[in-house]
Amino acid sequence: MKDWRADLVVLGAGAAGLMAAIQAKQERPSLDLLLVEGRPRPGAKLLVSGGGRCNLTNRQIRPGDFNSASPRQVARVLKAFPLTATLDFFTALGLTIAQEEHGRLYPASRRAAHVLEALLAATHRLGIRWLMGSRVTHVRPEGTVWCLEGEGFRIQSRRVILAMGGCSLPRSGSDGAGLRLAARLGLRLTEPIVPALASLTLPDGHVLRSLAGVATPVSLRLEHEKRRWRGELLFTHFGCSGPAVLDASRHVLAARARGRGTRLLVDWLPEMAEDRLHQVLAAPGGRGRAVARLREWLPERLAQTLVELAGLTRDGGLAQLDRGRRVRLVDCLKNLELPVIGARSWHHAETTAGGVSLDELEATTLEARPRPGLHLCGELCDVDGRLGGFNFQWAWSSGAVAGRGAARLLDQQRVDQIA
Repeated sequence: MKDWRADLVVLGAGAAGLMAAIQAKQERPSLDLLLVEGRPRPGAKLLVSGGGRCNLTNRQIRPGDFNSASPRQVARVLKAFPLTATLDFFTALGLTIAQEEHGRLYPASRRAAHVLEALLAATHRLGIRWLMGSRVTHVRPEGTVWCLEGEGFRIQSRRVILAMGGCSLPRSGSDGAGLRLAARLGLRLTEPIVPALASLTLPDGHVLRSLAGVATPVSLRLEHEKRRWRGELLFTHFGCSGPAVLDASRHVLAARARGRGTRLLVDWLPEMAEDRLHQVLAAPGGRGRAVARLREWLPERLAQTLVELAGLTRDGGLAQLDRGRRVRLVDCLKNLELPVIGARSWHHAETTAGGVSLDELEATTLEARPRPGLHLCGELCDVDGRLGGFNFQWAWSSGAVAGRGAARLLDQQRVDQIA
């Protein structure tokens, strides 16, 4: 059994854990800091993010871009380490930042590996110690120190930062172990915990699944709710994906988990008001097939399918539509239900909705109130952002707050001086 000692241990070398370790050492260079990663190599999820391009953050970061049961706490953490601090941090590491549509910010090289290399280089320059391929299975407080154990090793530390991720992409090491550790330590988890930024599945044999490969801009909403998600919807062999679906997914899945049965409705023509669509379809002298008219606005395969779902024939003309048929067609175009039955597995979700309640944590340090000396950051927390770099910004902000907070709370006494 190998024994380790440190002033501060960071569990997890993903985006949040790396930021926490670097910020802690920058805050207090004399700190003896040990970074522990359960996988043989660090940053697995970071490397695959954005298709390997790494959408670092977004040009506009607002608290409203994030989902949490504690929005005020989210705002305080983002304010403590804002976008400007994030950009300054990566610029100081030697990265050049480039902007794409919707304000998405990437490394100029568009290579996630360059981001990870810069972070790892910083840990080595700062003298951070590493323990790789060592999975911690038990964490407990013993007097004035924390004891951590795994197969063949033990660690004693004054403080601990949990940065082990949520449940998404478990092959990256983010397999829910951190949430289970937090729960065993008595921290409250928000419910339900469901995939976020996830593709949704539709029933086998449903006609919409035959449209795999078709993509179009839409607006999505949950029935009886005002919030809408705009963006592209892409049909797949298992159901649907695309930015609008990914952003809506955590809300759809949470509603299903709570047994609300809320229906997900799609507006295929979000730029055209419903009454205007009625006028266009009912205009005197209307000629041609309904499919031909819809094809002016939508992909042909989708237009044909929507006409059939409205109970019309593909060859049916607009002039022959009575009011009842027109109402059905408009309803299919503006309020069609996507019969969601679930999501693809955690292996395909980009992040986790739900986690340790921020009400359990001090906003200025992310220290757990029920467990002094324990800090949390990243996907472990009950925070998830929409598509576009927002989840990385939460990783950077929360990691920085936890790292700086832990360093400031540590006095100069090292663990090897404790009797």
